[in-house]
Amino acid sequence: MSLKTFIVIIIVLALVAGAFSFGYYLGNNKGIKEGQKTTEGKLRPIVESFYPKPAQEIKTLNGVIKAISGASLGIEIRDPDDYLPHTDGTPPKTQMRIANVGNSTKIIGITNSLDVNGNLKTISLSLSDLKIGDKVNVTSEQNIKSVKEFIVSKIEVTR
Repeated sequence: MSLKTFIVIIIVLALVAGAFSFGYYLGNNKGIKEGQKTTEGKLRPIVESFYPKPAQEIKTLNGVIKAISGASLGIEIRDPDDYLPHTDGTPPKTQMRIANVGNSTKIIGITNSLDVNGNLKTISLSLSDLKIGDKVNVTSEQNIKSVKEFIVSKIEVTR
C-alpha cells in the first residue's frame, strides 16, 4: 500500500468519524429538547394536581417585616407565582410589599402558650410593638396578589 493511499484512507475515516460525531451531537440535542417538551406536556397535569396554581384573588399574605417607616411596613414575601418546588436547590423568589396600617387596622400577637380551650393565646398589640424581623400575616379587604402597596385590615404577629 502506498503512502498516498494510506493518507486518503485516514482522511476518509476522519471525515466519516466527524460526520458521525456531528450527527450524534445534533440528534442528541434534538432528542433532549423533544424529550423535555414531551415530558413537560405529560407531567404538567400531574405536577399541577399536587401543586395547584395560586388563586387569582389573594387577601392574605405572610412574610417578614424588613422595614418600618411611620405607618408603613416593608414586608418580604414569597412570590405568589413561584409556587412550584425548586428541584435545583435555588431558593424561592421573594418580593417586597408595602403594607400601610390604618386607624381601623387590628394588630394581634399570637403567643406560643395555650388558653384553657387549647387554642393559642392572642394579645392586642399596637404599631409600636412591631419590629423588624417579626413574622406576620397581613390581611386586606382588596386583592393583594400583585399590588405592591396596600392598606391592611389585620396584622397577625407570630412570636
